[in-house]
Amino acid sequence: MLTIVLPGEEPKSYNKILRMNRWDRNAEAQAVKQLVASYVPEGTAPFREQVDICILGYYQGRRRDGCNIPAKFFIDGLLGRVIKNDSPVYVRSVTTLSRRGEPRTVICVKPVNEPTHLTALDPILWSV
Repeated sequence: MLTIVLPGEEPKSYNKILRMNRWDRNAEAQAVKQLVASYVPEGTAPFREQVDICILGYYQGRRRDGCNIPAKFFIDGLLGRVIKNDSPVYVRSVTTLSRRGEPRTVICVKPVNEPTHLTALDPILWSV
């Protein structure tokens, strides 16, 4: 399993992103993509097997709905570095979660042959 932590990064909500004009929305997508790519450890090889991806947003104050986290922006930063493609051939599931805490975003990528239920991720998600 690969865990990437983006310190200080509170994911913007889909509601904010949908209110942006297309140029600002594209700029936001590119900024998140580059940020994620910059935190992928050097020498990481893309997973060869199908993976599950979990994106966990930590928010200071009021947390967001888990479904309001724009997973696609974060996944695009993994393309070619952690996963070959974001098609169902390579990505079985994407889960987004929201918690209160020190602002950060945690991205977990794990092969499907590892334990598959979120409870298997709980120790990792709650400790980072």
